Amino acid sequence: MTLTRCVQCDSDALCDATHEEARAVGPRRFTAQLPALRCPRCGEVYLPGPAVGAFDDAVTRALVEAGASDGDALRWLRRAAGLRAADLAALLDVRPETVSRWETEASPAPRAAVYALGTLALASVYGQTAPLERLRALASPTAAPEGAVALDVRAA
Repeated sequence: MTLTRCVQCDSDALCDATHEEARAVGPRRFTAQLPALRCPRCGEVYLPGPAVGAFDDAVTRALVEAGASDGDALRWLRRAAGLRAADLAALLDVRPETVSRWETEASPAPRAAVYALGTLALASVYGQTAPLERLRALASPTAAPEGAVALDVRAA
């Protein structure tokens, strides 16, 4: 459904515009010009959800590409991956308190954990599930099958 009236002043004269949106993640500040609708009567600005999501995805990519590992970045990446702290802890075989210490910077996160979290966050951005499925399989391995396992190699 397209917005046709301003919810603040009920004007029906919304105009296409751009709006500078910002996100602060620890010491980093990210900005982008997003498409928007603006009410000429009261100045209210409306941002489309997909544009906001694309901006958040760009922030996630920038954090991973920079190798950000401070607490705020780790919290952002965990949320971008769609994980609760307890779920991330289970996947990485650490206690939930450990994830909390990383995010509050009471202790540094190991490089392997930062890499895994960045991979999970990027996978979420790109709609991929394989990294999360692999970590879940490692966290709860299944018993080895008995006998030969037939594999379909046509898809590979």
